[in-house]
Amino acid sequence: LMAVHLTRKQWRAMMAAMAEPDRPSSLAEYLQAPKKRAPPTPLPDHCRVEPGPPGRWTVTIDQFTPTPLNVLRSAHWAVAYRMKNSDAQVIGQALRAAGVSRAEGRRRLRYTIVMGPRQRGVDPDAFDKSLRDALTRCGAIVDDGRKWIEAETPTYDRGPAKAIRITLEDV
Repeated sequence: LMAVHLTRKQWRAMMAAMAEPDRPSSLAEYLQAPKKRAPPTPLPDHCRVEPGPPGRWTVTIDQFTPTPLNVLRSAHWAVAYRMKNSDAQVIGQALRAAGVSRAEGRRRLRYTIVMGPRQRGVDPDAFDKSLRDALTRCGAIVDDGRKWIEAETPTYDRGPAKAIRITLEDV
């Protein structure tokens, strides 16, 4: 490949030739153009929402549990970041689809981890870090400190497949 040096005028002419016909040609036009809104996210197949009183949401995500703390601590920092990012995306998508509003105050968090039939047990606080970081990242809680969250001890059940049941309630 050969490096080609273009003047600003040549570059603009090239970009104009490549532009789509309905694309705004200037920044001012772009800023004044109507914004395209994404359609509301449908509830994923692996999520269920249990009805409750206003200010209380219970969401079950099947075939998913957050990454345990022991796995995060023993992984390379970039791999741990990707695992936490993946957890945040799954949890955030489920909570947005369930209609959980952005947190403005203190919330109570309860969650139940459903272990699969042959899944090994873990420490009681193993899923706390990843879950709280995901909830903070998607806006379901303001912060994961004691000031903003009233967390109860997680409960564990056995079931036919792994899952997590998250209950958020305005306090």
